[in-house]
Amino acid sequence: MTTATKTPMCCGQAAKGEKKSDVFVFRCQKCGKSAQGKTPAEAAAAWESTQGGRQPQAAQTPDVIVPAIPQGPQQLQAWASAHMGELVKASAAFIEKPATERMIAKNINYAARTLPAKVWESEEGRNSAIEALKESFYYGATMPDMGSLITFGAADVEFVPAIEAFDFALTTGKNAPFEWIAIEPVHKNDKRQVFRKDGNFHADFEYIPNDRGPVEAIVVYGYEQKRKRIVGELYEKARLLEKAEAHSSSYRYYLQDMALVNYARSEGTIKAENGREYAEKTTQKEDNKYFQQDVDAFRESEKAGTLKSDSQGEYCVREVPKKGGGTWPKKVYRKEVDNPGVEIKRLYLDEMHNPYEGGDQVEMLRKAAGKTFFRPWMKQRNSMEMAGEWTEEELADDSTDTVIDQAIGRAKEQVRPDSAREPALKQQEGIKDAEFEVEEPEAPQPPSPGKFDGR
Repeated sequence: MTTATKTPMCCGQAAKGEKKSDVFVFRCQKCGKSAQGKTPAEAAAAWESTQGGRQPQAAQTPDVIVPAIPQGPQQLQAWASAHMGELVKASAAFIEKPATERMIAKNINYAARTLPAKVWESEEGRNSAIEALKESFYYGATMPDMGSLITFGAADVEFVPAIEAFDFALTTGKNAPFEWIAIEPVHKNDKRQVFRKDGNFHADFEYIPNDRGPVEAIVVYGYEQKRKRIVGELYEKARLLEKAEAHSSSYRYYLQDMALVNYARSEGTIKAENGREYAEKTTQKEDNKYFQQDVDAFRESEKAGTLKSDSQGEYCVREVPKKGGGTWPKKVYRKEVDNPGVEIKRLYLDEMHNPYEGGDQVEMLRKAAGKTFFRPWMKQRNSMEMAGEWTEEELADDSTDTVIDQAIGRAKEQVRPDSAREPALKQQEGIKDAEFEVEEPEAPQPPSPGKFDGR
């Protein structure tokens, strides 16, 4: 019986293990310390010898195989621990902060708890889940307080930031680029004026009826501290959809699948099962190290005349061992055996959903507009050392909760408390000619809630 190698601990986290040429190396992602040996056990022993013959008293973590992309929610924690150094660096506004690691841990737990099982069943779903998580790290957005993961269609995941996420990233700290920001939907029946005057951007909503009509545009604006003025832009829906086609994975997958469905319909190849229409999609199958075993089992069953069939064609049943003992029945289809490396997936029409329509439309459009407009400031902000920007009060206990609570509290002053997913539409107050004095001016106040509900 082989004893599992204990992964060395350093700087409060598991060291990363990897095979290099003919040696195995453990390396700390934070301080760079490393040890090597011919086997993981020898590398761990070499590491332990540098600790005076004992491991640090942090958690003793059993050796695990960490995939490049986790195959299920149960692997998320191990994946995050193994890549923590990379993830912290990607969260550039919080470089090397213990608070960043706590934010990442919270978001990993949130994803493992809330993402549906179907997300983990396909490579596209798993990749979209990881990309959505990385985007939340980029904003420093703790979920669900500052955003959420939303699943579209069969398994496409998007991170949808709340206004608090943009507010936290752009208005927190002494050198924050903005005093305040707003991202608001503009509907067809709204009476509004959007204009620039004296170098300032204005978005004045004069009247909003009960029936606002469809969303036509998103207006993004805020008070920029460096130039002491209000900057902003109005993005029409069509313009945002063009950007989404290039930058939104869920929307891109939707358009590709819809094109395939429309082609199948024109060719008369739409099929149905139990009243559900679907089109077949051919994709490149992930590597299957047990493929030969599947082939052997199928050929044996074929020779014995024990093949079965269902709506997907002929198949055999192969008993596959479980990790904890016992077996589970796996169906091996003829089409899989005859077409190695190719997988036929079903696109059910009732599962196809445009992420920019329906109940999540406003949030998705606001995300696209916010990312487009604020991108230059986000890049600038994330190139700076965040530690030098935080106030002493924010650094006192180095707590994510403290900093985030302050940001959410500030954002909620601009947002109706009964509208968490759709922050209130705010009315511009006290800004007419926007004339500023030479001395340090008082920033124009953000639009205040109360008159409009922002929906």
